[in-house]
Amino acid sequence: MKRKGKQIAAGLLFLAAGFLCILLGAGAPRVGASAYSYTDADFRITSFDVEMSVASDRRIAVAETLEVQFLDQCHGIILDLPLDRGVRYKNVKSLRDGQSFSTHSENDRSDLLSVYLGSRFEPMAAGETHVYTITYVMTVPALEEAGYLPLDVLGMDWQAPIDRFTARVTFPEGLERYEVHRGGGSFFADDYSESREGNTISLGVASVGYGYGITLDLIFAEDALTPPPFDLTPLWVVLAGMGLFALLMIVKTFYCRNAMITRMVNFTAPDEMDPLKMGNIIDNKVDAEDLGALIFWFASNGYLKIDARGENKENPRLIATNKPLPAGLPAYLVRYYRGLFPEGVTKVRMNELSDRFYLTANSVKQQVRAASGDLYTKRSIALIVIACLFAVLLSGGFLTLFSMFYVGQYYFHWSPIAFTAISAAIAAAATSVAVMRHYKWRPAKRILLVLGGFLLGLVPMLFLGIFAGECAAFGKLPVYLAIAVADLLGAFSGTMLTRTDAYSATLGKILGFKDFLTYTEKDRIEALLEEEPELFYRLLPYAQVLGVTEKWTEKFEGLELAPPAYYNGGKVLFTAVVWNSMFRNLNVRIGTVLTTRPSNRGGGFSGSSGGGHVGGGFGGGGGRSF
Repeated sequence: MKRKGKQIAAGLLFLAAGFLCILLGAGAPRVGASAYSYTDADFRITSFDVEMSVASDRRIAVAETLEVQFLDQCHGIILDLPLDRGVRYKNVKSLRDGQSFSTHSENDRSDLLSVYLGSRFEPMAAGETHVYTITYVMTVPALEEAGYLPLDVLGMDWQAPIDRFTARVTFPEGLERYEVHRGGGSFFADDYSESREGNTISLGVASVGYGYGITLDLIFAEDALTPPPFDLTPLWVVLAGMGLFALLMIVKTFYCRNAMITRMVNFTAPDEMDPLKMGNIIDNKVDAEDLGALIFWFASNGYLKIDARGENKENPRLIATNKPLPAGLPAYLVRYYRGLFPEGVTKVRMNELSDRFYLTANSVKQQVRAASGDLYTKRSIALIVIACLFAVLLSGGFLTLFSMFYVGQYYFHWSPIAFTAISAAIAAAATSVAVMRHYKWRPAKRILLVLGGFLLGLVPMLFLGIFAGECAAFGKLPVYLAIAVADLLGAFSGTMLTRTDAYSATLGKILGFKDFLTYTEKDRIEALLEEEPELFYRLLPYAQVLGVTEKWTEKFEGLELAPPAYYNGGKVLFTAVVWNSMFRNLNVRIGTVLTTRPSNRGGGFSGSSGGGHVGGGFGGGGGRSF
């Protein structure tokens, strides 16, 4: 129980961390996040000066200086920078009255980078005036129209009046012409100036109302502007993943080696093991059919009988015999039997156990897991957890930290680390289960499980656009690659699960017994039947939990078999095939009944790339209070 609990806890830890990040990132309300309507502002901008320096590789250094007068108590202002069309931001820094102060950046909305100029814990009093300086580097992609570069020098989403606005835009050689588009908002300003001197354009306007914007369209010669610098972020993600994969291969080779299994063929269950414990050991799982097989084990050992005559056929009756349970019987077997027949009860129909046996079944599962001991080494389980953590940190964590250092202002882009954690956990869990089921499931089924876990681990990619929105530092491709890398590494980490030496020794005995059930020749079976006529029935529960009932049954085809002494099913022509079919159907129904859970009753960023209108360029955005 402790072993499996740690595996489950590890997976749930990753999932819980990922979903918690999603809730914090997508579901938690943001201060001021809904303040997009033009209402009476609680601040005004007495002066607003913008400096833009355009480089030939489409990187634009921006400095914005605002003198803000607060008309009512609030915490500060928010500068919203658009994230549409692949624009990226770097080195976002700010000052207040020439001094550094507490601030941060986040995605209030999927298409905005919101820079908080102020603190939620330090409100501004009405009448205070402060000067804010915000600097950043904006990288814009090439548009379809070669040489075309629109800039929103004043975004249309400022929710406060501006007494005076100026802008100076410096550009490289090759400018053929430019156009200025202004307007919108509550009114047009009359006091407007515009001039060009060399490679600098100066703009000025006074008494700007709500929603007033200015867009500067720069039209360069086709070869004047070069593409933005190539983004190496995806390459670093892949290289980090390859490095960690190589390290995990070394760790698996030297620290996750399973002890050799020596199969010892025997026609009896090793160490007088019951089928429930054997079913748990073979695949590290107690399922409904394992619990159902125990009914037939008790019956073959003379502790109960099964009456399936007439009306009891679909709802058999279990009848306790007078044979007492032996001393020293494992606690989980005693608990199971007493769950079937509480004190004073000697007969019970299967449907009467529905709901009632559920708690007993859970208790029995816990006890048999504890009795089975540690099947896998604690070191290998710890290594799987560590490997998944490193996969998340080197893929999603790298991107999250990269966004913080690249953008600045404590910008935390949560989606890479959240989605990679979910992906790695799913893939690792699927592969670990496939390793546990190695000796019971067919190879094709295990491969499908691993492949299914890997594909399911890629599902977070579908939610990027829904929950994560745009990142100010990089596009979606690095996050897609990070998820794929974490998924692959998580799947590989599951193969590091290593058996304990004691488990390998016990497993050798069980597999030897399984070989007997699977490969023993028919003449050997006939000889054993002469010594033990009910051999087929006694070992059938074991064949069930080992997944070889068909192989075991084939060995009795054509041989005469009397009905099992514990079963009364009326006039039935008994053969191994007939009984196997009846056994499997009964086992499924019984297992389902025993495990039935009790029922409850009772801003300038939405225009086209080549438009000649206000608000169709890069930059700009807007501002609001919080």
